[in-house]
Amino acid sequence: MSRAILLTCVLFSFPAFASPPEPAAGESVRQFKITAEAATRALSEYSIQADKKVLFDFQALRDRKTHAVDGMLTPSAALQSMLEGTGLVANEIDGTTVAIRPQKPQT
Repeated sequence: MSRAILLTCVLFSFPAFASPPEPAAGESVRQFKITAEAATRALSEYSIQADKKVLFDFQALRDRKTHAVDGMLTPSAALQSMLEGTGLVANEIDGTTVAIRPQKPQT
């Protein structure tokens, strides 16, 4: 095998090193600045900044808190960061709506 062909094979074997990962389909990176606070407030602010509808049961989330999010992220990455370790989970309904609920206890 010639050096040129071998070099071409090696270069095309490692495309992950050449560029950062792509955002989820249809999502663009945007600036988020949401403080760590009551989940109901933080999710309302997320709704504005992500330009998404967020559905949740106020009573089920009233004593929950979310993490702060600050930086250039996709909406799904921002939401994942906000909810990580909080016992809350997000279910995407469609491209513009997400539902938040407490995680079901494991049996």
